[in-house]
Amino acid sequence: MAARLKGFTQVVMRTGKVAARKALPMRAGLNILYPSPPNICLPTIIAKLKQEIRHILGLDSTWGIAIVGIGNLGAALLTYPGFKREEFEIRAAFDRDESKIEKVWRGIKVQHVDKIPKVLSERQIKIGVITTPATAAQEVADKLAKGGVKGILNFAPVRISVPKEIRLKNVDLSMQLETLSYFLRKST
Repeated sequence: MAARLKGFTQVVMRTGKVAARKALPMRAGLNILYPSPPNICLPTIIAKLKQEIRHILGLDSTWGIAIVGIGNLGAALLTYPGFKREEFEIRAAFDRDESKIEKVWRGIKVQHVDKIPKVLSERQIKIGVITTPATAAQEVADKLAKGGVKGILNFAPVRISVPKEIRLKNVDLSMQLETLSYFLRKST
């Protein structure tokens, strides 16, 4: 009688003694995670595993994104091809500068920042990206919170505060360059 026990196959004799023990092959190990009929091939199991990892990472659905601040960085993000993946979709863009409002970037019309709360709820936007000057960042964060975002990516060169239920990720480009400089110096 064969019994699976923590990654091993155990062959047990009628007397109860263990006659042999060997490691499970990779296929059998994956079958413990994803039990399936023996005729299911390894690529199918791997596809299921990838699907589960995408689910754990929150990449099995589309996240609506709003970019606030359509200066150089905001405009670059609006045209960034990485947002064309199915997991991330830019659904709105905002600015306070009247010369940028109503302009269309890649099919997205720039709107005034005062419309943030209304537009976010209408378009089911859960991620806000702040690319404004430091002086406007906190006000924008407050509007994003009011609009119901669940996460904020802050590129503004200032620390902002948000309600505890909102995930905040600050991106300080100068700090990233300093870190890179440190490792480059260390390797030479």
